[in-house]
Amino acid sequence: MKNKIARWYEASSIPMKSEEELNNRVDIIEKLSKDSSHEFDINCLKKYLGHNNDEFNKQLSSTILDISPVFPQLNNELELKIIASAILYDKACLAIDGDNYIIALACRLARFGKNNELLNADILEDIDNALDKYGDKIRELSNIKLDSSLDSVYKKKKDDAGALVFDSENSIKEVGKNLKILSTAISSLIKNNDILSEESNIHWWIFTAYSRKKNKPFTELSLPACVVLTALELYDVLSYVPQPSTSYAYLNKLLNEAHSKELKKKSTLTIVDVVKALEETNSWGDNLQDADPIICPLSYAYKLYLEHKGEEVWSTIFKIKTQLEPSTEFSTVDLSNQFLQEIIYLKHK
Repeated sequence: MKNKIARWYEASSIPMKSEEELNNRVDIIEKLSKDSSHEFDINCLKKYLGHNNDEFNKQLSSTILDISPVFPQLNNELELKIIASAILYDKACLAIDGDNYIIALACRLARFGKNNELLNADILEDIDNALDKYGDKIRELSNIKLDSSLDSVYKKKKDDAGALVFDSENSIKEVGKNLKILSTAISSLIKNNDILSEESNIHWWIFTAYSRKKNKPFTELSLPACVVLTALELYDVLSYVPQPSTSYAYLNKLLNEAHSKELKKKSTLTIVDVVKALEETNSWGDNLQDADPIICPLSYAYKLYLEHKGEEVWSTIFKIKTQLEPSTEFSTVDLSNQFLQEIIYLKHK
């Protein structure tokens, strides 16, 4: 981490003047990352992406000053951005787990439709890779075995090899130890079963190519409807979140099998198409009030559409808030994959 921070500063034309100064910045980043709230992390992400917020700038500067009184308080905009991005890296890449994966997911979602170059872009690349690895790691099957530490509460008498007597002195301790071993093994068996069930359910769902929400084959649904329904239905069969790294391939396979001829002619749709498909299928309304324009642009678009009852003003507001054009074309699988991850984010943040 220390070497990366030094490199990020140097790449930003703010090289550290001394080892002491570098250690000071490492200390600031680690302390801020350790107990930061979800809201704080999201504000760090937005700052890194260039969405300026004067109130958060003051909060970040003030918090840093509490940790390090020597931190510069003037002309520090670029350094604040470096620190914000390093906090994301520390939390969403180095410390990714059952809580922090949601920040990694937000980092990925916020890049949808954005092609602008970022300062120290390797930060988001590493976070993206960490998210994929974590999604696969939680689906690894456990190797279950009861080893020699599973002792019997009975011991043979040395003077009578054929007799078994109860060892009252150690029995309670041994029973407790053995129950703990068995409990761990049973928990691992249950998780293994869940992992295998998830995989089986996904493959059966793809094989049948049948929409459970609409009770008809995907081939009988419009392409825009398939884009949103495949995302929603894949989420429904997941046993664990985040999604596995193969989720993109699953969505791509199902969309291509259901609409191969149509996709050969035109493989893209717009955000407007997605919004109208959500209205058509009436399949998504959960947690829309929490849809952030930067993190969840598709859900936010639908939220605006509903709030303004389909009037054109929604698209104008959307463009201002997200810096995305509603009529921009995206590949169908990119839209479906983005929507899947927005569902996960909104349901689990």
